[in-house]
Amino acid sequence: TITQNGGLDVTGNFNMYNGTWQYTAGIAASLSVTGNMYVNSTIFVQRSSTSGYGTGRNFTIGGNLTCDTGCVFNATGLGFDSANGPGSKTTGRVGGGHGGEGGGGYNGITIGGTTYGSITTPTSLGSGGWSSGTNSIGGGAIILNITGDTIVNGTIDAMGTGAISATMWDSGGAGGSIYITTGELSGNGLVTVQGGTGGGNGAGSSGGGRISIILSSGTDFGNVNMTAYGGDILTPISHGAAYGAAGTIYLKGANQDYGKLLIDN
Repeated sequence: TITQNGGLDVTGNFNMYNGTWQYTAGIAASLSVTGNMYVNSTIFVQRSSTSGYGTGRNFTIGGNLTCDTGCVFNATGLGFDSANGPGSKTTGRVGGGHGGEGGGGYNGITIGGTTYGSITTPTSLGSGGWSSGTNSIGGGAIILNITGDTIVNGTIDAMGTGAISATMWDSGGAGGSIYITTGELSGNGLVTVQGGTGGGNGAGSSGGGRISIILSSGTDFGNVNMTAYGGDILTPISHGAAYGAAGTIYLKGANQDYGKLLIDN
Protein backbone atom coordinates (compact mmCIF):
# COMPACT_ATOMS: atom_id res chain seq x y z
CA THR A 1 0.00 0.00 0.00
CA ILE A 2 1.23 3.48 -0.92
CA THR A 3 -0.15 6.53 0.91
CA GLN A 4 0.14 9.85 -0.92
CA ASN A 5 0.23 12.81 1.48
CA GLY A 6 1.34 15.56 -0.88
CA GLY A 7 1.06 16.67 -4.48
CA LEU A 8 2.68 14.28 -6.95
CA ASP A 9 3.67 15.17 -10.52
CA VAL A 10 4.64 12.23 -12.73
CA THR A 11 6.54 12.90 -15.96
CA GLY A 12 5.71 10.26 -18.57
CA ASN A 13 3.43 7.25 -18.13
CA PHE A 14 2.14 5.92 -14.79
CA ASN A 15 1.11 2.25 -14.42
CA MET A 16 -0.51 0.58 -11.41
CA TYR A 17 -0.74 -3.22 -11.63
CA ASN A 18 -0.87 -4.44 -8.01
CA GLY A 19 -1.47 -3.27 -4.46
CA THR A 20 -3.39 -0.21 -3.35
CA TRP A 21 -2.94 3.56 -3.50
CA GLN A 22 -4.57 5.76 -0.89
CA TYR A 23 -4.67 9.19 0.73
CA THR A 24 -4.98 10.49 4.27
CA ALA A 25 -8.34 12.13 4.93
CA GLY A 26 -8.01 15.84 5.60
CA ILE A 27 -4.68 16.28 3.82
CA ALA A 28 -4.76 17.95 0.39
CA ALA A 29 -2.92 15.96 -2.28
CA SER A 30 -3.48 15.67 -6.03
CA LEU A 31 -1.95 13.44 -8.71
CA SER A 32 -0.81 14.75 -12.10
CA VAL A 33 0.54 12.55 -14.93
CA THR A 34 1.92 14.05 -18.14
CA GLY A 35 1.57 10.80 -20.13
CA ASN A 36 -0.87 7.89 -20.02
CA MET A 37 -2.21 6.34 -16.81
CA TYR A 38 -3.01 2.62 -16.59
CA VAL A 39 -4.76 1.24 -13.48
CA ASN A 40 -5.48 -2.42 -12.69
CA SER A 41 -5.56 -2.13 -8.90
CA THR A 42 -7.41 -0.10 -6.25
CA ILE A 43 -7.11 3.63 -5.55
CA PHE A 44 -8.89 4.70 -2.36
CA VAL A 45 -9.98 8.32 -2.77
CA GLN A 46 -10.26 9.77 0.74
CA ARG A 47 -11.65 13.29 1.16
CA SER A 48 -9.36 16.32 1.26
CA SER A 49 -11.60 18.58 3.35
CA THR A 50 -15.04 18.77 4.99
CA SER A 51 -15.25 22.56 4.71
CA GLY A 52 -18.42 23.78 2.99
CA TYR A 53 -19.65 21.11 0.59
CA GLY A 54 -16.44 19.15 1.12
CA THR A 55 -13.55 18.41 -1.23
CA GLY A 56 -12.43 15.17 -2.83
CA ARG A 57 -9.39 14.44 -5.02
CA ASN A 58 -8.22 15.66 -8.42
CA PHE A 59 -6.45 13.44 -10.95
CA THR A 60 -5.01 15.18 -14.02
CA ILE A 61 -3.80 12.99 -16.91
CA GLY A 62 -2.14 14.54 -19.95
CA GLY A 63 -2.58 11.39 -22.06
CA ASN A 64 -5.10 8.54 -21.90
CA LEU A 65 -6.63 6.83 -18.85
CA THR A 66 -7.25 3.07 -18.85
CA CYS A 67 -9.25 1.73 -15.89
CA ASP A 68 -8.89 -2.00 -16.62
CA THR A 69 -11.02 -4.89 -15.33
CA GLY A 70 -9.16 -4.99 -12.01
CA CYS A 71 -9.26 -1.20 -11.57
CA VAL A 72 -11.25 0.46 -8.78
CA PHE A 73 -11.31 4.17 -8.05
CA ASN A 74 -13.00 3.79 -4.67
CA ALA A 75 -14.56 6.72 -2.77
CA THR A 76 -17.41 4.68 -1.23
CA GLY A 77 -18.02 5.78 2.36
CA LEU A 78 -15.21 8.36 2.14
CA GLY A 79 -17.32 11.52 2.26
CA PHE A 80 -19.01 13.25 5.21
CA ASP A 81 -19.27 11.18 8.40
CA SER A 82 -22.59 10.03 9.89
CA ALA A 83 -24.96 12.95 10.68
CA ASN A 84 -22.54 15.44 9.08
CA GLY A 85 -22.64 17.50 5.90
CA PRO A 86 -24.99 20.07 4.34
CA GLY A 87 -27.54 17.39 3.43
CA SER A 88 -27.64 15.74 6.84
CA LYS A 89 -30.16 15.80 9.71
CA THR A 90 -29.47 14.71 13.26
CA THR A 91 -33.01 13.58 14.15
CA GLY A 92 -35.68 11.30 12.79
CA ARG A 93 -33.49 8.52 11.38
CA VAL A 94 -33.58 10.13 7.94
CA GLY A 95 -31.23 9.50 5.03
CA GLY A 96 -28.57 11.93 3.88
CA GLY A 97 -29.11 14.10 0.82
CA HIS A 98 -26.84 15.24 -2.03
CA GLY A 99 -27.87 14.78 -5.67
CA GLY A 100 -31.27 13.52 -4.48
CA GLU A 101 -33.14 14.09 -1.22
CA GLY A 102 -32.70 11.58 1.55
CA GLY A 103 -35.63 9.41 2.60
CA GLY A 104 -37.76 10.36 5.59
CA GLY A 105 -37.91 8.22 8.69
CA TYR A 106 -39.07 7.76 12.24
CA ASN A 107 -41.72 9.85 14.06
CA GLY A 108 -43.27 11.35 10.93
CA ILE A 109 -40.21 13.21 9.69
CA THR A 110 -41.14 12.71 6.04
CA ILE A 111 -38.31 14.62 4.35
CA GLY A 112 -34.73 13.57 4.67
CA GLY A 113 -31.54 15.46 3.92
CA THR A 114 -31.66 18.20 1.28
CA THR A 115 -29.90 18.45 -2.09
CA TYR A 116 -26.87 20.61 -2.89
CA GLY A 117 -23.91 20.76 -5.27
CA SER A 118 -23.59 21.20 -9.03
CA ILE A 119 -25.27 19.11 -11.74
CA THR A 120 -22.70 19.87 -14.47
CA THR A 121 -19.48 20.22 -12.42
CA PRO A 122 -20.01 18.11 -9.27
CA THR A 123 -17.17 18.12 -6.74
CA SER A 124 -19.02 17.89 -3.41
CA LEU A 125 -18.99 15.05 -0.89
CA GLY A 126 -22.11 13.07 -0.03
CA SER A 127 -23.67 13.80 3.38
CA GLY A 128 -23.87 11.26 6.16
CA GLY A 129 -27.20 9.86 7.30
CA TRP A 130 -28.55 9.46 10.81
CA SER A 131 -26.83 6.57 12.56
CA SER A 132 -26.81 4.80 15.89
CA GLY A 133 -23.10 4.28 15.26
CA THR A 134 -20.72 5.32 12.51
CA ASN A 135 -22.04 3.36 9.53
CA SER A 136 -24.00 5.97 7.55
CA ILE A 137 -21.21 7.76 5.67
CA GLY A 138 -21.52 9.72 2.45
CA GLY A 139 -19.58 9.00 -0.73
CA GLY A 140 -16.43 10.94 -1.55
CA ALA A 141 -15.58 12.94 -4.68
CA ILE A 142 -13.48 11.80 -7.65
CA ILE A 143 -12.47 14.40 -10.25
CA LEU A 144 -10.74 13.06 -13.38
CA ASN A 145 -9.34 15.59 -15.86
CA ILE A 146 -8.11 13.62 -18.88
CA THR A 147 -6.71 15.33 -21.95
CA GLY A 148 -6.78 12.14 -24.02
CA ASP A 149 -9.33 9.33 -24.09
CA THR A 150 -10.71 7.16 -21.27
CA ILE A 151 -11.44 3.43 -21.14
CA VAL A 152 -13.48 2.22 -18.16
CA ASN A 153 -13.68 -1.57 -17.88
CA GLY A 154 -13.39 -1.51 -14.10
CA THR A 155 -15.25 0.50 -11.46
CA ILE A 156 -15.34 4.14 -10.43
CA ASP A 157 -17.52 4.45 -7.33
CA ALA A 158 -18.46 7.05 -4.74
CA MET A 159 -21.41 5.37 -3.04
CA GLY A 160 -22.82 6.08 0.39
CA THR A 161 -22.83 3.44 3.13
CA GLY A 162 -25.55 2.48 5.59
CA ALA A 163 -27.15 -0.41 7.39
CA ILE A 164 -25.97 -3.94 6.65
CA SER A 165 -28.86 -5.69 8.41
CA ALA A 166 -32.52 -5.00 9.21
CA THR A 167 -31.72 -5.00 12.94
CA MET A 168 -29.61 -1.86 12.53
CA TRP A 169 -31.27 1.55 12.94
CA ASP A 170 -28.88 3.29 10.58
CA SER A 171 -30.15 5.38 7.70
CA GLY A 172 -28.10 5.74 4.52
CA GLY A 173 -25.29 8.14 3.68
CA ALA A 174 -25.73 9.94 0.35
CA GLY A 175 -23.78 9.14 -2.79
CA GLY A 176 -20.84 11.40 -3.62
CA SER A 177 -19.53 12.98 -6.85
CA ILE A 178 -17.79 11.67 -9.96
CA TYR A 179 -16.76 14.34 -12.46
CA ILE A 180 -14.93 13.27 -15.63
CA THR A 181 -13.73 15.44 -18.50
CA THR A 182 -12.10 13.51 -21.36
CA GLY A 183 -11.78 13.26 -25.12
CA GLU A 184 -13.68 10.03 -25.74
CA LEU A 185 -15.17 7.42 -23.38
CA SER A 186 -15.39 3.68 -24.03
CA GLY A 187 -15.56 0.38 -22.14
CA ASN A 188 -18.16 -1.68 -20.29
CA GLY A 189 -17.37 -0.87 -16.66
CA LEU A 190 -19.36 0.87 -13.93
CA VAL A 191 -19.55 4.46 -12.69
CA THR A 192 -21.80 4.75 -9.64
CA VAL A 193 -22.81 7.17 -6.88
CA GLN A 194 -25.63 5.13 -5.36
CA GLY A 195 -26.97 6.09 -1.94
CA GLY A 196 -26.58 4.00 1.21
CA THR A 197 -29.12 1.55 2.62
CA GLY A 198 -31.60 2.24 5.42
CA GLY A 199 -32.01 -0.43 8.09
CA GLY A 200 -34.88 -1.15 10.47
CA ASN A 201 -37.17 0.71 12.87
CA GLY A 202 -37.87 3.71 10.67
CA ALA A 203 -34.45 4.34 9.14
CA GLY A 204 -34.76 5.91 5.66
CA SER A 205 -32.33 5.40 2.82
CA SER A 206 -30.25 8.17 1.29
CA GLY A 207 -30.28 10.13 -1.93
CA GLY A 208 -28.03 9.34 -4.85
CA GLY A 209 -25.02 11.47 -5.66
CA ARG A 210 -23.94 13.29 -8.82
CA ILE A 211 -22.15 12.14 -11.99
CA SER A 212 -21.02 14.41 -14.80
CA ILE A 213 -19.10 13.23 -17.88
CA ILE A 214 -18.15 15.81 -20.51
CA LEU A 215 -16.48 14.76 -23.79
CA SER A 216 -14.27 17.08 -25.82
CA SER A 217 -14.16 14.94 -28.98
CA GLY A 218 -16.42 11.89 -28.52
CA THR A 219 -20.14 11.75 -29.19
CA ASP A 220 -21.18 8.63 -27.27
CA PHE A 221 -20.37 7.06 -23.91
CA GLY A 222 -19.59 3.48 -24.90
CA ASN A 223 -21.21 0.73 -22.86
CA VAL A 224 -20.22 2.18 -19.51
CA ASN A 225 -23.00 1.67 -16.94
CA MET A 226 -23.79 4.73 -14.83
CA THR A 227 -26.07 4.78 -11.76
CA ALA A 228 -27.10 7.39 -9.21
CA TYR A 229 -29.91 5.47 -7.49
CA GLY A 230 -31.21 6.37 -4.08
CA GLY A 231 -30.47 3.75 -1.44
CA ASP A 232 -32.47 0.62 -0.69
CA ILE A 233 -34.36 -0.02 2.56
CA LEU A 234 -34.15 -3.36 4.35
CA THR A 235 -37.53 -2.92 6.12
CA PRO A 236 -39.44 -0.32 4.06
CA ILE A 237 -42.77 -0.57 5.90
CA SER A 238 -41.20 -0.02 9.30
CA HIS A 239 -42.24 3.17 11.17
CA GLY A 240 -42.62 5.29 8.04
CA ALA A 241 -39.16 4.77 6.54
CA ALA A 242 -38.95 6.19 3.01
CA TYR A 243 -36.65 5.71 0.05
CA GLY A 244 -34.11 8.35 -0.93
CA ALA A 245 -34.45 10.07 -4.30
CA ALA A 246 -32.26 9.44 -7.32
CA GLY A 247 -29.25 11.65 -7.88
CA THR A 248 -28.20 13.26 -11.17
CA ILE A 249 -26.27 12.02 -14.20
CA TYR A 250 -25.20 14.72 -16.66
CA LEU A 251 -23.75 13.64 -20.02
CA LYS A 252 -22.45 16.00 -22.70
CA GLY A 253 -20.93 14.92 -26.00
CA ALA A 254 -18.69 17.09 -28.16
CA ASN A 255 -21.54 17.61 -30.62
CA GLN A 256 -23.99 18.89 -28.00
CA ASP A 257 -24.57 22.44 -26.84
CA TYR A 258 -26.27 21.58 -23.55
CA GLY A 259 -25.97 17.83 -22.94
CA LYS A 260 -28.63 15.75 -21.20
CA LEU A 261 -29.68 15.15 -17.62
CA LEU A 262 -30.77 11.72 -16.34
CA ILE A 263 -32.64 11.19 -13.06
CA ASP A 264 -33.61 7.54 -12.66
CA ASN A 265 -34.43 5.46 -9.59
